Amino acid sequence: MRNDALSFRGYSILDKSGQYLHHEVNDSWGVEIEKTSANIHEKLSE
Repeated sequence: MRNDALSFRGYSILDKSGQYLHHEVNDSWGVEIEKTSANIHEKLSE
């Protein structure tokens, strides 16, 4: 990351072997924790 770049905020879901199941860039993931939690549970049940 360069000095003028901003970092991305969000979350990733990995399986037990470390493979990506889902990732989402969302600066408001903490403010929208109910939506974030529902999305994580949905992705884990797939």
